[in-house]
Amino acid sequence: MDQAAVEQQLQFLQQVIDLNPNLIFVKDREGRFVLVNQALLDFYGTTAEEILGKTVEDLTDPEQAAQLRREDQEVLDSRQEQVLPDRPVVDAQGNQRWLQTVKRPLLDADGVARYILGVATDVTERRLAEEKIIQERNLLRTLIDTIPDYIHIKDAEGRFLMANNAVARLMGAESAEDLIGKTDFDFYPPEVAAEYRADEQAIIESGQPLINKDEPHRDSEGNWTWTLTTKIPVQDEEGRVIALVGVSRDVTERRRLHQRLQESLARRTQEVLTATEIAQEIAAVPVLDELYRRVVDLVKKRFGYYHVQIFQHDAKRNVMALVEGYGEVGARMKAAGHHLPYGRGVVGTAAASGEPVLAADVAHDPNWVPHPDLPETKGELAVPIKLRGKVLGVLDVQSDQANALSEEDQVMLLGLAGQIAGAIESTRALEQANIFRQFVQASAQGFGMATLDAQIVYVNPALARLLGEARPEDAIGKSFALYYPPEIQQQLQTEVLPTIMETGQWSGELAIVSIQGKVTPTHESFFLIRDEQGNPLYLADVLTDITEQKQAEAQLNTRIRILDCLSDIGRMIDESPPLEEFWPRLAERMAQGFQHPDLCRVAIEFEGQVYGAAEAVESPYQMVSTLQIGGERVGKIRVAYTEDRPFLNEESALLGDITRRVNVFVENRRLFQQTQQALAEMERSQAELQQVTALQRAILNAADYAIIATTPEGTIIVFNPAAERMLGYRAEEVVGRATPAIIHDPEEVAERAKLFSEELG
Repeated sequence: MDQAAVEQQLQFLQQVIDLNPNLIFVKDREGRFVLVNQALLDFYGTTAEEILGKTVEDLTDPEQAAQLRREDQEVLDSRQEQVLPDRPVVDAQGNQRWLQTVKRPLLDADGVARYILGVATDVTERRLAEEKIIQERNLLRTLIDTIPDYIHIKDAEGRFLMANNAVARLMGAESAEDLIGKTDFDFYPPEVAAEYRADEQAIIESGQPLINKDEPHRDSEGNWTWTLTTKIPVQDEEGRVIALVGVSRDVTERRRLHQRLQESLARRTQEVLTATEIAQEIAAVPVLDELYRRVVDLVKKRFGYYHVQIFQHDAKRNVMALVEGYGEVGARMKAAGHHLPYGRGVVGTAAASGEPVLAADVAHDPNWVPHPDLPETKGELAVPIKLRGKVLGVLDVQSDQANALSEEDQVMLLGLAGQIAGAIESTRALEQANIFRQFVQASAQGFGMATLDAQIVYVNPALARLLGEARPEDAIGKSFALYYPPEIQQQLQTEVLPTIMETGQWSGELAIVSIQGKVTPTHESFFLIRDEQGNPLYLADVLTDITEQKQAEAQLNTRIRILDCLSDIGRMIDESPPLEEFWPRLAERMAQGFQHPDLCRVAIEFEGQVYGAAEAVESPYQMVSTLQIGGERVGKIRVAYTEDRPFLNEESALLGDITRRVNVFVENRRLFQQTQQALAEMERSQAELQQVTALQRAILNAADYAIIATTPEGTIIVFNPAAERMLGYRAEEVVGRATPAIIHDPEEVAERAKLFSEELG
């Protein structure tokens, strides 16, 4: 193989790996870098000249170099791929990044690990995303525990599976964890617990939820409280109820207020019921802006006030800013940025004091601040919306009749404001929890959660697609082990799950199989989701489809295998062995250059002989290329598999490349042999010519008469000794010169001939 072709192949390989965004390098057994891609050079801000031919000892500190050297040696010794833990590094810009490196031995035909292939993937974003998910999960748990509502989950036997801190406080437990596994009978009188259990049993049997039921509770100090409770059944894929989700809201204060109002304000009963209805309607509103709009609309329509609006405190400007107002007037005021001074006026005073402010007749109230868009206002009542002592906003209602607003409205709206506060807090918590959900839903990576016994409780759309499920919910309740091939299931049981339970995490390459049977190689990171006390609650898994990475690695290995094959054949050609020795060696080495060397057979037909594996000639699974010398077909190279296996495009190109090189080699050998034969023939002809010349020279020298030969131009080319004696000239004086005049003078020639005759006697 000529140097130009080798360089062309190396340039092609370099271009291929330079297209890969991962950091790729190859080292030889001595640890020298022999190949790096552009992504690695860009990451470290260096050049190939500064890395190639050097070792880690030349490039990094001794401690890190020793660690890297141990890793490389382990790969060489074991001849196994090693997936190394994520490692922090500093890139060319001085930023800390995280790399996950996979090192794989590159074996020659004898199974000897000659090189190490390293592929480093920048997993910084993944690690940051994982940390963010954990933070958001903790935030979500914090929000749940902060919400004043009582939230719990029970199994079908009435045992607590989850509860927030509000439930723990209500039931007198030191923490929410103390409730897990216990029932209401452990905390309530038997008759109360039996009533709760009867409700839950009815839900389990009917599958129908219990919505907003008032339930009594005795708190840890023996005081009775009331909650508005909703219990929703959770069903498995077969429709069986396996758990109940309960959400209760403390309505003790509302009930007490309601009782007082019934005693003293019977005529306002309907208004109180209406306020409750409003609270229920806004309880499930998921967005704050919609919550505010619905509160304003419902209060205006149900109670018939002239105008209704909600304000919030803008701390930067220290004003009460309008967040929602009724109708076109309210929209216009909101668009204009309407605000009122904090601590002044009806609204500002209510916000600053945390107490309701009633201006029954605004004409006689110095605190009242008029607005031109509300010319008919005659009375105003501002009620703070408070939660645990904190003012979240102000509900402001106005009347177009003086003294129409009274303390009865104040009491009624106070109760409503309390429920509005709870709804606002719950909606805020849901909005923040939605951040985490939206992130996971939009992620291109697969994300899933399962119980500790491997039952799936959540998959995002990306993971559902990998699993082949039409909808994410179709995977819920299934064992995640079902989505792995049998050999991976064994690995999960013996390695992955034990490691997760011991260390809290596991990361590595696996493969999942969809319900349609498609196998996808993945890189997966398992970790435990724990409660605040560190107890494991769920298994979480982040999956990345590494199909493209695996394809790139396979292509790279194919190119390396092909280059090694071409290099070895090039060395064989350089040795120029006899063809009867060359053909068997070529057939054996070519078989090792294809993707299935154990199944590959190569036969070479040349001048009526078959070299290599003769069975390849009859194989139905073969490629054939023709050997040609000077346009003449002299043989064939057949590459065959013993089984039905497809040939790669690269392998077809390899066969063509080898054939071209062999054609040149054989033709050169034939030309060399022909040249040797021509040279030998020339040497024989020269020897014969020399013999004839010597004989001619002997005849000329022995003649006793003068012999002179000239060219047509008269230049002497032969002048024998008899001519020298006859004419008196030496041959060296006349050969190559024009014929002397004396030779053309008859008298002179006659005289010299006479003298010569006398000498001869």
